Amino acid sequence: MMYTIKKGCHYSWHLPRFHFGKTNMKVRFMFTESCYFPMKEPDDYAINKLCGWGMANHHKNSIRCGWKPSPESHTIELWFYVYSNGQRIEQYFMNVLIGKEYELEMDLSGANVLSFSVRDEEGTTTNSCYFKKPRFTWGASLFPYIGGQLPARTDTYIELEF
Repeated sequence: MMYTIKKGCHYSWHLPRFHFGKTNMKVRFMFTESCYFPMKEPDDYAINKLCGWGMANHHKNSIRCGWKPSPESHTIELWFYVYSNGQRIEQYFMNVLIGKEYELEMDLSGANVLSFSVRDEEGTTTNSCYFKKPRFTWGASLFPYIGGQLPARTDTYIELEF
């Protein structure tokens, strides 16, 4: 499905998707050329959201895959970031190509370890970080968002399939 964030907006249009006890998310994604823009202002370096899921209050406890244009190459940087009991933890993961399809998996089924993997036809890249599971396990899935203070400069299109 193609998610569109209109120029001047932060959110894509979608229906909410609630969950009860989610510990894993698998998606296919592809960034379009519209996701790449030159970074001019300090807020351009904010991490935008591709997808994730929140547990109760998603600004207190959530797992997210984020992205931003790479200032060094015509690629997209993937970041994983979590809110764990209100503390935001960010971790750069890898660069991906524009116009290429990838599979992403985020898994929290282990004991306080969150694992990430991104797969394409060339192989799989994985990483992990500590994440203390919150007491509440219900919440909602999180969808594409242009983050920081600045809204989307142009209509932004992201292909994303849950």
